[in-house]
Amino acid sequence: MRESNWARLSCRSIRSHYAESVYAGLTQAYYMKQDWKDFYASSDKAVALNPDDASILVMVGWVIPHALNPSDPDASSNLDKAERYEKHAIVVIGTMPKPASMTDDQFAQTKTSLLSQAHSGLGLVYFRRQDSNDSVKELQQATQSSAAPDPTDFFVLGLGLQNLSRYSEAADAFNRCGQIPGALQDRCKQSADAAKKQAR
Repeated sequence: MRESNWARLSCRSIRSHYAESVYAGLTQAYYMKQDWKDFYASSDKAVALNPDDASILVMVGWVIPHALNPSDPDASSNLDKAERYEKHAIVVIGTMPKPASMTDDQFAQTKTSLLSQAHSGLGLVYFRRQDSNDSVKELQQATQSSAAPDPTDFFVLGLGLQNLSRYSEAADAFNRCGQIPGALQDRCKQSADAAKKQAR
């Protein structure tokens, strides 16, 4: 009888593990397609099966403020969810055991990358809430620790610093954004020039 119960529990655990992997994979796939409805549905199921999946927590917490529609009646609660996910992810990342398949350097790089994205997500959550002080603190952490910073982080960091009347620092953030090829490059260069004039 005990053996039968153990077998059922074991099978349930295996099914749960595979289901989590499937939903995590679907979350990644829907992210690539920018299918946000299915992205959120799959990620909710993945997190329900494993509330400590740092990669899913970080990704969802990062996507919510980036894809947010401010006129959505759930916008505020979605930002709360993003903040909760990123803060929990930061705690989880701090206690993650190193997988046997990873070298020390690979593990350190993975943790640094996840932490950078978590701080990036938090920075945009606070920016969406017009909390420039906390937004700047988070985005400074995100851009300092990332090997390949997101130009959006530098741009939003610059806006936050402008709101705090820290114009020289804002110009520096916009300059760094302007050095990265992409859709924001020209806008960041113009913003850098404007911030320099404000700093005089």
